[in-house]
Amino acid sequence: MFNVNFDYIIEKIKKSKIIYEPFPHLDIKNFLTKEHLEIIINDKQIHFEEKNSHDEIYKELINNGWKIQNFPGCISDWELYKKYIKSDNNYFSNNPVENIGITFRLHYYKNEIIKRLLEFMNSNEFHKTLKEKFNIIENTTIISAIQKNLTGYEISPHPDIREKCLTYLLNINNNSEIENLDCNTHLLEFKDEYKYIGDYWEKK
Repeated sequence: MFNVNFDYIIEKIKKSKIIYEPFPHLDIKNFLTKEHLEIIINDKQIHFEEKNSHDEIYKELINNGWKIQNFPGCISDWELYKKYIKSDNNYFSNNPVENIGITFRLHYYKNEIIKRLLEFMNSNEFHKTLKEKFNIIENTTIISAIQKNLTGYEISPHPDIREKCLTYLLNINNNSEIENLDCNTHLLEFKDEYKYIGDYWEKK
């Protein structure tokens, strides 16, 4: 019988110390238990076998409850995305963003444990814990979801949307080679010639 108690996540958030540079944030190692991590990594709805074409990937995703999600740095047109991928990344030559990606969001969960985990991470308890940790007193809502970013996905440095006061990312890959690739989220600083953008964000 699998464990469906996720209260340990709350305790990890409460016990973690806030890191204040370059902005207040938490860095929590081993966020999920090994048991819960293995369930996600081995779930065929999330991590499926390699496909031979982009259209096969699209069919696999759509047939398993995924939908294209509007997301920063992404397009929502599958045919346009395929043109970009086939163009050696030069299809949008006038775009200041180096890459154009596409994001899918999972809309229903076949695995009951994963479903319960997402319900927990959208719960009032999880929401309240995050707000108390960062002393957020405004009225807020919470959205937790499983997303899959395909080849070409990139969010260039940005201040996020105005409405968002807090964000979190749990990056899960089932390929050990990913750890050796430069493809994860980084905390960055502006180059000297672009620091005026950061000043504008802060003042506005």
